[in-house]
Amino acid sequence: MKTFIFICVIVLGVIFSSFTKSAKERKIYYYFCTSNIRNNTSTQSGNIFTYTGIHKLKGNETLIKEKTQAWGDFIKRNCSNINGYSSDLNYYDTKEKAQKVYNEILKDYLNKNGYILKKVNF
Repeated sequence: MKTFIFICVIVLGVIFSSFTKSAKERKIYYYFCTSNIRNNTSTQSGNIFTYTGIHKLKGNETLIKEKTQAWGDFIKRNCSNINGYSSDLNYYDTKEKAQKVYNEILKDYLNKNGYILKKVNF
């Protein structure tokens, strides 16, 4: 009987340990995506800067990589920049950091000549 209780305690300890480890790996991120022409020194008009809103994601680095790949695929299917494009996923630990960088990037592109800003749902 003592052996059975001992084994149960060990098994529960292992289960609890693995649960808390996976919970630590999952955190909350705030991210937004952008896409620009590959060579952003272009002065041609009609260049499209594509971007999303800020989103909340609960997960780990693997989920971030999957989202990044999905964004790249989305842009590849929908890109209209004839000179190529980038696809970037920007992520931060806090909503405040994400909002600050987001505002700076949008302000920068609003002030550039020749850019059309296009917000997309992704």
